[in-house]
Amino acid sequence: LIRKVGLLKEGYFAYWEDTEYSLRALKAGYFNRVCPTAVIFHKPSSSENMRTSRHYHYYMVRNYILFCQEYLNTAKRIKFYRNQLAILGINMKCFHDIGAWEFAEARLDGFIHGILSIDGPMRDNEYVNMKKILASLLLWHPYFTADILLGNFKNLWRQVLSRIRITQ
Repeated sequence: LIRKVGLLKEGYFAYWEDTEYSLRALKAGYFNRVCPTAVIFHKPSSSENMRTSRHYHYYMVRNYILFCQEYLNTAKRIKFYRNQLAILGINMKCFHDIGAWEFAEARLDGFIHGILSIDGPMRDNEYVNMKKILASLLLWHPYFTADILLGNFKNLWRQVLSRIRITQ
């Protein structure tokens, strides 16, 4: 398998590398199997829970985008980007509301780096102006923005009409 498919892609660094590898193996004619009796030991970081780390949020978003860039055609990729932007806006609002801005910022970094195909270890303090502009747009009104990105114009018109009724 390794001779035919190669090793895990180092650019993923963490998260989604196993999914990408499995897909490469399938494309090469191998079958993916599950061994229900297998046991995997994973030593978590002693200082923090994995899901409450900036790295987790960054890599989950960035690598999902890198994965989809490689395996989706252009039309599906455009729809995927719109969906991810909508989700990102809502996630950022939720993290902002609970005082976990560092996770919102990590997801935003992951999105930008994914779109720009930046792989490898996490990088901080890049694309500051792009982050500010995107964060402002997404946090302006995240649910309204999500409706526009996802094409939920029925919900959008309901909101507009309800506001018109309120002001009259």
